[in-house]
Amino acid sequence: MTAVLFWVFGIGAVVTGLLVFRLDSMAQVTFALLASFLFVAGEVVLLGLGYLGVVIVLMMVMEMEMVIMAVFMIMYMMNPAGLMPMSMFWSCSCCSARPCSPSGCSGRCPSSRS
Repeated sequence: MTAVLFWVFGIGAVVTGLLVFRLDSMAQVTFALLASFLFVAGEVVLLGLGYLGVVIVLMMVMEMEMVIMAVFMIMYMMNPAGLMPMSMFWSCSCCSARPCSPSGCSGRCPSSRS
């Protein structure tokens, strides 16, 4: 039973850790990060380090670090709910195939020779 829980917690930690980078909503990202920490705490408890596992849970959940992080991210993000897909690249209206510089679009597509 311990081996099964070890694999479930391990896979759960990796999956929720990857979800942190794949989700658009900052609230969902916060909960995925919290779940990842809880899975890691479960792994630590299964390894026989119960005190350290409890400390991880208390630091992340009981001190409400994750809730405070979620509140600040939702307050300061332009798209906190993830309703509009976000892109980390600047795009031109003249050429959507390649990103332009952050200073703005030059008015011509970067791939054109003119």
